[in-house]
Amino acid sequence: QPQPLSIPQQDAVAGSSSGSSSSSSSSVDGLGPLGQALLLLDMPLLDVPAGVLLMLQKYLPELPQSCTPAAARAAAAAHADRMPFLQRDTQLVPLLAYCLADVDLSGGPGVCQQLLQLRLLPLADGSLAEVAQYSKAAVKGQGGRPQPQHQQQLVFVVTEELELLLVESQKHLLLELGLLGPALTAKLSLLASYGCLNLQLLSVQHMVESFLPQLLPHAWHRAKAVAWQAAADGAAAGGGGDMQAAVISSSAGSTVVTWDWLQRLWQWLSARRADLPLLLSCGWPLLPVQGSQLVPLQPLAASPVVAPSVDSWPHGLAAVLQKLGCFVLDTAGFELPLEALLQHCVHRPSGAGVAAAICAALGYGSVAADGSFSTQQQLAADEVGRRLTVGDARILRAFLLQQRWFTATPAAGAVGGDDAGMRALLLVAQQLPLYELANSKSGRQAAGAAAAAAAGAQQG
Repeated sequence: QPQPLSIPQQDAVAGSSSGSSSSSSSSVDGLGPLGQALLLLDMPLLDVPAGVLLMLQKYLPELPQSCTPAAARAAAAAHADRMPFLQRDTQLVPLLAYCLADVDLSGGPGVCQQLLQLRLLPLADGSLAEVAQYSKAAVKGQGGRPQPQHQQQLVFVVTEELELLLVESQKHLLLELGLLGPALTAKLSLLASYGCLNLQLLSVQHMVESFLPQLLPHAWHRAKAVAWQAAADGAAAGGGGDMQAAVISSSAGSTVVTWDWLQRLWQWLSARRADLPLLLSCGWPLLPVQGSQLVPLQPLAASPVVAPSVDSWPHGLAAVLQKLGCFVLDTAGFELPLEALLQHCVHRPSGAGVAAAICAALGYGSVAADGSFSTQQQLAADEVGRRLTVGDARILRAFLLQQRWFTATPAAGAVGGDDAGMRALLLVAQQLPLYELANSKSGRQAAGAAAAAAAGAQQG
């Protein structure tokens, strides 16, 4: 026979009978919301007026024990199946607060063990989650997409307004903070900061593994590029201060994403620049490039993305790079952490940078230090001549063979002592003709194109 328990006055909540000697009712209602929740967990609670409790304590040889948060945690863990029957606002939340009352949350990750198996976390979609030990292996699935049969349920404490705007649609992963209140939210945030429970704070890793697979179409994963079509003029620039919608299409259909959402994502990522390398292998097209497209972030050696030039590139160079499979970062339409991107996944708009982007786009791979090329690299190099017209080759050649790219001074800043970039520059330059004969086929084609352009200008 379990010994009766009493709820001390300091642990009572609004509506309990602990303060009134005239309240002689032994009804369940007299225990208050917390007491009702504990009764549902089969805890033997005394429901007597305070005066009667004092008399019992005075004359009984064996006094009733006080109910403790530790006892409540044990009962809640033993009866996890009964948690959905508690009223979320008046019973579940007070019970959660009571279970945390004696836990020294400043004690470090060790305190997390006291809270395991408590199914007391209210989610924003109306369901409940159980506190469990965090297991990274159970979270990440094949290709960054969780496997439902082995997936651990993560719960995120998201308090920043920017983060809420990014992930608010995924209510099954978020705590219902409006129900918990500031004090309880602060306690759970501290617990989440330890990283030892399935209760977590939002990080770049969690954004990649838990949210992007839910927010973006599965067909986009590992796609080379997805097209971005503005639904209205100025959408890419976010002009007018209005939320401009844009449609990003894929082979599996289309989904509606706002320019604001992408810009907020990059605003959030800008504050976490040290974690940008986590995006290099995720395969999700998040990087906006010119031509209304999104491409994945890749390591520099494999990245075909180049930053736009601060000073003007020669006319037509961007179109030439596009023909070779390169992309130019869209810094006009989005505010991006450019310096961080240049360190990890975007080439500089220099001769070496442009050449490295071309090598990545055509699949050259790393160029050997002695300048020798594999058979595969030589076959890929031939693509430069096949894809470019005479005029295109002239534009690219004139840009790559500028003296400033070969001047090893800090002011030049183009090659910057990057031997790999220089080797890439020389590799691409070798595929471009240095001299053209006036009576050659290519020379006649170029002369004819120039004459036709001049005639068109005169007629206009």
